[in-house]
Amino acid sequence: IISAQCDVEYKAAEDEKNDTLKFKMYSRLLECYYKTDDFDGGGKVISKLEALMSVLVKKYKDSTYYRFYLGEITSFYFYKGDMVKCLEASNTLLNYNYRRSDLSQIAGSLGNIAILYRKSGNYPKAIHYLQESIKLNSKIGKKDLAGNYSNLANVYSDINQPDKAKEYFIKALRLRLEQNDEKGIALSYANLGNYYSNNEQFDSAIYYYSKAIFLNEKQHAPDSKKALTLNNYTGLFIQQNKLDSAIKYLKLTEKLLNEKSNPFMLAHFYENRGDISKRQHKFKEAIVDYNLSIKLSVQNKDINRLAGLYLSKSRSFYGLRDIDSTVANK
Repeated sequence: IISAQCDVEYKAAEDEKNDTLKFKMYSRLLECYYKTDDFDGGGKVISKLEALMSVLVKKYKDSTYYRFYLGEITSFYFYKGDMVKCLEASNTLLNYNYRRSDLSQIAGSLGNIAILYRKSGNYPKAIHYLQESIKLNSKIGKKDLAGNYSNLANVYSDINQPDKAKEYFIKALRLRLEQNDEKGIALSYANLGNYYSNNEQFDSAIYYYSKAIFLNEKQHAPDSKKALTLNNYTGLFIQQNKLDSAIKYLKLTEKLLNEKSNPFMLAHFYENRGDISKRQHKFKEAIVDYNLSIKLSVQNKDINRLAGLYLSKSRSFYGLRDIDSTVANK
């Protein structure tokens, strides 16, 4: 249904004669393609936006069309999972915002770049950019401050500072509750689920994951957002060795994914499936899935995930009593 809707909206944008309206229609169309992880369709629209942007900048002598286009391509590469191109575009956008002295946009760019550094395992830079973004957002009272707190908490979780992580997760949730930001609240619940799962407080993790899943359904969230929480929920049950529940949520996650889905999410899904097979002593099947996850994680420079994957793969080879491969895999 959504794909058919995207086709209708694309034709309407193509038929529009007014360049400004056409630009806005193409921009809205990107969200439609993101809902179905259709990055071929999204890439086609990005090319259209680039051509129109050049026309509009010259026609109106207004560079904000260029800024808007840069924002769209950073989102496109982020959703697609191409972190290298996303970082390049994000730095170009940051420099543009500095030239315009736009504090709100500078803060947004700093926060987005921090997320990219976190995903690539560069935690000192992630913390630096987040702290700079927090300084600006605190001055101008931006709603994005909750997102800064949430992302900083994720970094502290990654570097094993759970007390600081919890402090900032709670700060983010309180701010979103004050703002009645339901989408943000759902994200905070999911983050707290991750926090409690990582700290093996499983009852609390289940409580927050359940609240996040409920809000995602209520808001008709995109499949990608639902799959993210379900992926984490699957991992929670794997940790507890509750494989029947893990398989149940793995299958629910699989229904929301396809070969075009965000590669970070696919890497997590294959890792979960490999972990289940390993615990079932199906070591050959586990290794196949770990290899799929490793390939995607190398592509994304997801250092944090790779460390765990190589260890899990080694243990699977050990389960097969393939000691040579175990040593080589280290």
